[in-house]
Amino acid sequence: MISFPKWPREHSRLLRLILLIGLMAVLPTRQPQAYIGPGAGFALLSSFLVVFTTILLAGLAILAWPVRMVIRMFRRRTRTKPWVKRLIIVGFDGQDPKLTGKFMAEGKLPNFARLAAQGCYRPLRTTYPSVSPVAWSSFATGCQPPKHNIFDFLDRDRRTYLPLLSSTHIGSVDRFLKIGRYRIPLKKPELRLLRKSKACWTILGEHNVWSTVLRVPITFPPEKFYGAQLSAMCVPDLLGTQGTFLYFTTRSSGGDFKEGGVRVSLAPRGEEFATTIEGPPNMFVADNPPLKLPMAIALDRAKGTARIDIDGEIIELEKKKLSSWVRLTFKAAPAIKVHAICRMMILETGEHFSLYVSPLNIDPGNPAMPISHPPYYATYLSKRIGHYCTLGLAEDTWALNERVIDDATFLKLAYDIDGERQAMFWTAFDRLRKGSLICVFDGTDRIQHMMWRHIEEGHPAYRESDGDHRNAIEDIYRHNDKLVGRILDRIGDDDLLMVISDHGFTSFRRGVNLNAW
Repeated sequence: MISFPKWPREHSRLLRLILLIGLMAVLPTRQPQAYIGPGAGFALLSSFLVVFTTILLAGLAILAWPVRMVIRMFRRRTRTKPWVKRLIIVGFDGQDPKLTGKFMAEGKLPNFARLAAQGCYRPLRTTYPSVSPVAWSSFATGCQPPKHNIFDFLDRDRRTYLPLLSSTHIGSVDRFLKIGRYRIPLKKPELRLLRKSKACWTILGEHNVWSTVLRVPITFPPEKFYGAQLSAMCVPDLLGTQGTFLYFTTRSSGGDFKEGGVRVSLAPRGEEFATTIEGPPNMFVADNPPLKLPMAIALDRAKGTARIDIDGEIIELEKKKLSSWVRLTFKAAPAIKVHAICRMMILETGEHFSLYVSPLNIDPGNPAMPISHPPYYATYLSKRIGHYCTLGLAEDTWALNERVIDDATFLKLAYDIDGERQAMFWTAFDRLRKGSLICVFDGTDRIQHMMWRHIEEGHPAYRESDGDHRNAIEDIYRHNDKLVGRILDRIGDDDLLMVISDHGFTSFRRGVNLNAW
């Protein structure tokens, strides 16, 4: 789907390219049940130089500023006048053209209808397969999968047939300098984006056009170009996975989770518990023992509250109420710390006590690996809008699949993440005087994946005990419509707005695992 205001017939080749790479179709999509992320050791080793590198790059950028200004002055003399000052591209992952058209016809999406009336509204063909990493890679590059090299979420190791992330190569470090009990790495692990072909923002940069790229999938590790970028899909958590939640509970073990979770047993009785939050392996110490943070829990069953003490930081929790972001600091070696953020929620306080801890997100204020370009851009955003989710697959679908959290909690998480994304968008929008701004919002895709069972009669995944969420999908479309309206109210005559999606949506009832078969 793509909509934009009226524009003269004389389109440039660049704008035609961008028009053609807006993708949307009504084909089914489904996320795989497991993802393999960068090794946790990479996060730890990267943090060794991240602060120094950030300060150095910031200093060099300041020193180089006068030279860059002179170069740009000469470039401007020979450059033709642009037809627009700002190109704004808003992506809604998975927004379906049939549902969009239906809701528009019913008068539920007045701002989408307003945008379509000013410009056009067209369902465009998506990629094959119609999954997010493939489609967004085609959006970025204007190429089909054989050109950009992304065919799915996962690839396979040709030697072992074990799954690998399709978009990122993670190297290893095997040479260390031993100093007592500590080991100092003699090189930095290799981290490389496997997507081929130039992204449209790189081409724009080559023509001295600035681009801000926020959370477009398959941008990890971030690329170097004339602009700023915050990576999205495939950014790991601190453990090096694509989202491992923690479940602390006094309930007897029900076995390992099928996907994306770790169960931590607590003593079956009492009001106080002593446990640890386990982080990544400590690559600075022989045998790579995991980093650990002590956590003490003081429970008040009568009030349904708990007082959490994590290495001296106190968090007050109420039952069924998500905390704000909690900052965690793991100490790896003298003067070396690794930072993470997470959210917590008490699930039960009766006969049993259970605590949900979200995946340990890389702290954007002190990132342990490169998640933005320039490296300090993630920190800049955290100073402007506060802590925000950095995990590539941000919404915790695995915790909902395992029934650790319920539908209402999942929706709360999804809308909170969307709110962070909007804050990023408006921060960039307000600072952009000319150039392009591209931002992708994931909520539509994630909510449809998890809530479609509520709108389809007799869906095998529907459970009456989950509550009535039949309006969840319509609500996120209305939510997106409000954002489109706010943007339309703030763009000027010299701006071009495009609203796109990478694929559509439909029912999913059964599947065949060919490998298992």
